[in-house]
Amino acid sequence: MGSGVGQLGDLVRGVSMTNKGDVLVSDFSNNRLQSFTLQGKQPRVIQFSGFSKPVKPKFTAVTKEGHILVTDGESKQVFLCDENGKLIRYFDKANLNDPMGIAMNSNNGKVYVVDFGSHCVHIYKITGKYIKSFASEGSGEGQLKYPWCVCIDYNTGNVIVSDLEIDHLNVYTDNGDYLFAIGDVPNKEGKCNFPMGVATDKAGNVYVCNNRGNNVMKYDPHGNFICRIDSDQDNLQCPVGICVTDDEPCKIVVSEEYSGLIKVFAQ
Repeated sequence: MGSGVGQLGDLVRGVSMTNKGDVLVSDFSNNRLQSFTLQGKQPRVIQFSGFSKPVKPKFTAVTKEGHILVTDGESKQVFLCDENGKLIRYFDKANLNDPMGIAMNSNNGKVYVVDFGSHCVHIYKITGKYIKSFASEGSGEGQLKYPWCVCIDYNTGNVIVSDLEIDHLNVYTDNGDYLFAIGDVPNKEGKCNFPMGVATDKAGNVYVCNNRGNNVMKYDPHGNFICRIDSDQDNLQCPVGICVTDDEPCKIVVSEEYSGLIKVFAQ
């Protein structure tokens, strides 16, 4: 843990995969991004440029062009930068309160941003133009209390959102219509516990970081519990961010919130 090249600070947020197959880490407390190979080698620091204030990256998503979408904890904004951290554009701020997780549907070009403070999800065009918001504050069907992360099922276009307060995931259509919940079950094994990071693989399976459960769970595309990915021996602590590789079977990359560690799991 530290601020040198290859070191991570004492507060890490999301992870995502670059187009080159590297892991992109939101090094929140060091005001930067870092990329690593899956083996943890060849660290590259990405310092932001073109900004009036330091950037505190929460979560990222990578476009087909290799540009990086970032939610910023300092300015409470969403922006697009190039692979070297140079600002390209800000997104429309009018509807943003406290942006958290972010995902892009490369099939339709829509960008989905979780707004932790407004208890909803905003949809934008890649140009940054606001389209609409969906979900409302509450614990009823399809509602959100403290949403955290978002991912896309690229087979269906469905949008999957984690929520810390209601302790499960909500699944919506690409337009924001509620479909069903994941992890809202009495079965202890399949029950979410303060879910944070979420990701999907090519088959549509869903992976979720249970921050307080200190584990990662896998569900099928319909929300049925499959298995736990890690084991007690892995000593996973406060998992916060997650992404998966494109190969099959995929590898699961998980960031720990406070340890400065990234852990990679095979299936």
